[in-house]
Amino acid sequence: MKKLLDPTEKNIFLSIKKDTLQRSRDVKDFILLLERIDYNAFIAIDGDWGDGKTFFIKEIEFTLRYYRRKKLNMAVSKEENDAFSHNSILGNIDDLEVRSTYLPLYFNAWLYDNHGDPLAALLLSLTKQIEKDVNTTLASSIIDKIASVMDSLQFWESKNWTNLIKTMKGKNILENAILLEDIKALTSDIFQEILAEEGKRMVVFIDELDRCKPTFAVELLERIKHYFDNNQIVFVISINKHELIQTIRKYYGDSFNANRYLNKFFDLQFQLPVGNIARHLESIELTKHRDDDIMIDISNSLQMSYHLSLRDTILYFDKVQVIASKLEREKIESGVKRLLNIMIPIICIFDINDNEKKQQILDGTGVEIVKAVVSNNEIIQKYLLELKEENKLTPINVQGILREVENAYKVAFGKNRYGQYFQGRLFEVDASFVKFCIRVCNGM
Repeated sequence: MKKLLDPTEKNIFLSIKKDTLQRSRDVKDFILLLERIDYNAFIAIDGDWGDGKTFFIKEIEFTLRYYRRKKLNMAVSKEENDAFSHNSILGNIDDLEVRSTYLPLYFNAWLYDNHGDPLAALLLSLTKQIEKDVNTTLASSIIDKIASVMDSLQFWESKNWTNLIKTMKGKNILENAILLEDIKALTSDIFQEILAEEGKRMVVFIDELDRCKPTFAVELLERIKHYFDNNQIVFVISINKHELIQTIRKYYGDSFNANRYLNKFFDLQFQLPVGNIARHLESIELTKHRDDDIMIDISNSLQMSYHLSLRDTILYFDKVQVIASKLEREKIESGVKRLLNIMIPIICIFDINDNEKKQQILDGTGVEIVKAVVSNNEIIQKYLLELKEENKLTPINVQGILREVENAYKVAFGKNRYGQYFQGRLFEVDASFVKFCIRVCNGM
């Protein structure tokens, strides 16, 4: 399932083609916002880890690249054309009235977290993309300028001045390093040359910044703010603002006002649009099931109750569906299967959401946790009432369900379960249940 989570070209095109998260309108609105920006803007897209920030900015990046290729009569791949031709919101450039031609570039900051200099890492990464997607001759012509920037940065950031002086003894230092002001001018020249050649605006997407070491994250922010001063360039940075604030405080100290720092850095800040997770799951067939597959229905209700992120939701349904498919192939008594239908979704949700509670359930001390889930979940309650042929969801009926769930749990998971057996109107289990439950949860 990890392959479905990765923001690969194939997965991004699939998300655009089927509008799986129903964010195409948000992508469109963001591009129209870019059309109104005529300055060197720094834009933050804020969202929790696992909510799909990378997918969102990748959709924007791919859309801008598609529009650029169409406008410049460049070759469009079969996959690219297929994805956008099926998207009624993003597929027609003329309807969007996008006048500018954008060169989108993507930088995964976390991949370069161990690089010595953030600016050098950014320049090298962007140059590789330009060489691949724009003009190899142009890319070659700016390599020397980038090398000069990197050499100068290494000079000015030398941590061992004694060795540096020894190395430069007898030489004219100014011949070997340009001034810091000149680094800014040279960096500007590099991108001005690209923009002049291609006649467009540039959008640089910086991703995974909040996962970087404090030194790399802060220095990257400050370098791009200092060295990139060009009204044709817009930076779009995906962040988890809460985590980035903690990162900045680790760099400057706990008393530092990191929120104010970020507010001054970013010209515009947006919350990541909420994706339609249910539609996304259906599109990759993770919620595809028979009408009588209660395990998936319970899982759906728990996913909504515990507000799982997109990444965690996909992992959750993938695991439940694998288990459900495995159980279909096994001969299981109805009294055991009914308890499995409830316990598997509960154990799997806590495996992602709260591992401590999962362990309590498995070691026999989680009866109150299980009862709390059942008492707050109408899907489970209605399922069990139908089995008891009781249609009314009254407090008395719910209490009856909770008592049987508690008794079954104590025999199936309790510390004193060995040699015990429980048979009620709903469940029929013995002490071997927990071992079987763990086995199927582990995919064995």
